[in-house]
Amino acid sequence: MRQIERGIALTASDGLVFGYTALTMGRQTVPTNPNKHHHLNLECYMAIAQLEPREAKAVMDEAENAVYLDVRTEMEFAQGHPKGAINIPVAVPGPVGMVPNPNFLNVVQKVLPDKDQPVFCGCQVGMRSQMAAESMARVGYSNLVNVQGGFGGKVENGVLVVAGWRDSNLPVETEVNDANSYAGLKARGAKSE
Repeated sequence: MRQIERGIALTASDGLVFGYTALTMGRQTVPTNPNKHHHLNLECYMAIAQLEPREAKAVMDEAENAVYLDVRTEMEFAQGHPKGAINIPVAVPGPVGMVPNPNFLNVVQKVLPDKDQPVFCGCQVGMRSQMAAESMARVGYSNLVNVQGGFGGKVENGVLVVAGWRDSNLPVETEVNDANSYAGLKARGAKSE
């Protein structure tokens, strides 16, 4: 069984956070991203591992009861998502662009009541999912992973720096039903009240 170990180190001169994530297999610890530099919310970073799609898939396959939480919009989710993912958008379309989903944490807590369950948060590139994971950490979720590169991949200066789930040739589906859609999950959460 693999466990996720997280940590931070600060440089005194500029306050830059050097994050690391390691997978622990027995007594051997293997850093997965030891050289990545992150400017993050320190309060939440300790609870949120950062894995690229292939790493996330490998850990999900070994973790008991792991879930991929796709926090993109319902339309993005319907166009394709990791196989087996559920959709609870962290942001929704508003009158002048995207706005935070006021029901995000309420639906998450009803659909995923076990705050120790492994939850892999993903979006299109990894930014919205980081915000979602931070929000979840603030209400007590303790086994969170942000999938860097998300579904579509992370591009900087026109160069792909992290391949997304889709471009990593990982299992993808377009099926949307009551068991995985935001509408279905929201309705199921309302019934549990």
